[in-house]
Amino acid sequence: MQVFKIYKEELMALSNEPYYDRGILPSEAFAFISLCKAFNVDMVIESGTAFGQSCFLFAKYLNIPVHTIDDISHYGNEAHDVAKNRCKHLDVTFHNGNSLNVLPKLIKEYSDKKIAVFIDGPKGDTARRLREDVWKNDNVLIAGCHDMSSENKFGCFSSITHPNFVDTYQDIFDAESLSHAYPDDTRITLRQRFEKGMGIDIWYKPRNIVYYVYTGGATKLYNDFIQSVKQHCNATLMCLTNEETAVIADYKTVFTEEERGGIMGPKLNALRRLPLVDGDRVFIMDIDTYLNNNVFEVFDKYDITIGVTSRNKKQGTAAEYSPINAGVWCYTQSEDIEMLFTWFYEQLVEPTYDKWISYKRNHPYSTSIGLKEWWVDQDLINILFINQNEFNITVTDIGPEYNWVVNDDEFLAYRDKQYTVLHRKSGTRNRWK
Repeated sequence: MQVFKIYKEELMALSNEPYYDRGILPSEAFAFISLCKAFNVDMVIESGTAFGQSCFLFAKYLNIPVHTIDDISHYGNEAHDVAKNRCKHLDVTFHNGNSLNVLPKLIKEYSDKKIAVFIDGPKGDTARRLREDVWKNDNVLIAGCHDMSSENKFGCFSSITHPNFVDTYQDIFDAESLSHAYPDDTRITLRQRFEKGMGIDIWYKPRNIVYYVYTGGATKLYNDFIQSVKQHCNATLMCLTNEETAVIADYKTVFTEEERGGIMGPKLNALRRLPLVDGDRVFIMDIDTYLNNNVFEVFDKYDITIGVTSRNKKQGTAAEYSPINAGVWCYTQSEDIEMLFTWFYEQLVEPTYDKWISYKRNHPYSTSIGLKEWWVDQDLINILFINQNEFNITVTDIGPEYNWVVNDDEFLAYRDKQYTVLHRKSGTRNRWK
């Protein structure tokens, strides 16, 4: 998943942490911590302390409170003392008791917090039932189980069955840890016992995400946009901006040096730097838009891989060349989408796709081929829409209702009344010859 690429370098130090018997592998901790970071959780509650390997790593690398629960009967007071000593300088609270009772109480006690749950005892069916019970709480955003695997799908990551997680991350993070003896049979190593790792299976709740670009100015438009999003959508806000620009967002990324000036499709390229997980529902919106309703309801109407908005203005150069308006479009995050966006960026730098080249040479604003300016995302979705069969991807036109272009007078008439999204075009800038 894209989220792992985002946090790999930041969490590389996990590979140097000493391994304690019965603990999770560094790559498994990496997966859980990455998801916790992406969802910006406030707290981790762990079931099963043992020697404290996981609670130590969670507290150290997330820098948030960790509560760990153990009845101490399995590994004894010696293990519990080791865990406490390892975590003595970290924000870790130890609870002695049965997780089946203590865990639900802690979730209820911290109902105002975004919680990640990690279950490494009990095991088997008891662990499955415990996770199913805690998952019913709205404030539990992540629920992982150790020594478990299942099918990878939207809302579930499972390390052992994921098509490339082990091959990509195990050698990076686990080389030293896997050389340790397997505690139940010291004649073999952990690598010999667990070829693909012990297995971490993590449930997560895919998010609604509004992604936008803002570099300052147009304050009234920007504030109207943010206010309407907050009013109608329960969404995570992500923004591409400059370092010095104040934005309202849960997560922001800044322009790289090569992106400055808008010559390399920064809006699309920066999508690859956002901590997205498979299944996230992403709306990409201009800040001169205004929401009358919840845009994410469209995902309930259609099975959306990529959703685009056709123009309500059917006449003129723009409509003829570019029937799809990139001011508002959406998609469901997946590895196929990641690959598609990577391919498109490569085409910007060194075009090879003949239909892309032909399309650009017929652009009414510029017929040059190569690094482009503001319209590159719009050209991409038009090419996808026109040639979607060649990309083996479904592009759904959700219609102009989600991108209704209006002038200033029309906006006042339609505000809070008609159409899901109003796109406010003052007519002061003409990008089309």
